[in-house]
Amino acid sequence: MVLGRRTKLEQADVEAVIDYLCRIGDRQPIYYLWRPFLRDPGDEMVLEVAVGASADMILTHNVRDYAGVEERFGVRIVRPSEFLTELESEAP
Repeated sequence: MVLGRRTKLEQADVEAVIDYLCRIGDRQPIYYLWRPFLRDPGDEMVLEVAVGASADMILTHNVRDYAGVEERFGVRIVRPSEFLTELESEAP
């Protein structure tokens, strides 16, 4: 898992984060309405679920493969480090 490779979290902690996200998340059907749109076909389902869920952003290190998404779908593509910087700037 990317979370395990990109952080210093132990495997059990990574699994706890994934379990939590699965508990609070809502399943989103995938309709394949605008495919292909992205450079990498493996990213298409991420985009489709984000749009279907009315997500504000997709967090990814792979920003260039999501070119044109914000303009077409209104979903911001943000690197995790940028997201953390935004969170820190909003903290009281």
